Amino acid sequence: MNVRLQIQPAALAELAQLRALYLDGLLGAQEALLEVAVCEGDCLRLVVREQTAGYAVVRAGTLLEFFLLEAYLPKSHVIFRKLVQEARLERALVKSFDHVLLSCALDIQVAVKVLGILVRELVKRDLPRLPGIQYTQRGARGKDLSRLLAVEGNVFDDAARLSAAIAAGWVRVFERGDHLVGFGLLKPVVAERAQVDVGLVVDKPFRGRGYAAYLLRDLIDFCEAQGLQPISGCAAGNSASINLGLRVGFVSRYRLLELRFAAPAPAAAASTISRSP
Repeated sequence: MNVRLQIQPAALAELAQLRALYLDGLLGAQEALLEVAVCEGDCLRLVVREQTAGYAVVRAGTLLEFFLLEAYLPKSHVIFRKLVQEARLERALVKSFDHVLLSCALDIQVAVKVLGILVRELVKRDLPRLPGIQYTQRGARGKDLSRLLAVEGNVFDDAARLSAAIAAGWVRVFERGDHLVGFGLLKPVVAERAQVDVGLVVDKPFRGRGYAAYLLRDLIDFCEAQGLQPISGCAAGNSASINLGLRVGFVSRYRLLELRFAAPAPAAAASTISRSP
């Protein structure tokens, strides 16, 4: 099957309607890690016979999103191969519930690796009442910033981003008396959508004492009370986070996959991607 594909650079805002169709059609929500990369990536409009067929988002030789309108799905594998060749793509990062991208990438992959565990479902589990687990919770305030940044092992250590999250009401603080037990960060994944990525840090004096599951459960309850859907993702080797999620009922049905392709053709054979003047 011959398809004449044109690949045209585009701004993410120009593809908003196509991207809404893509996100609506997924079986699960977008992954927060990928959303950051998409916003920093290069967007490409896919054109067949002068008509927009879909779009792709790439970053540093990595394909992040691939979407085709329904009329072009029968040609998806052909269009995908041309895209990979002409854009000189080395790999794709694929959510396992993104079936069109997954099937197309599997056809031409030379290696597959599981990078992450993606949680999109919750079957709540009751936690036992332990008298030693006591704390209060509240929304973080601006004056909490230095205290939160000082937590040992804190992965949310970007002061500007954490300050913005506090101002937006996306940070919850857990305390026992005057002591900080930990804090939770709720990150909206895509603007104006209900899914929020849930992250948690427990301060060192309270680690290994059973607090984490209770704090995570309370973060989940807070999200649901606001009409939000808590989701989560972590590295495939992060057994501590995976086990914590299982304790509260997170279902880790999905994966983030890296599918590598054969080395791109030499530059002389390359690309028909049109460039703006």
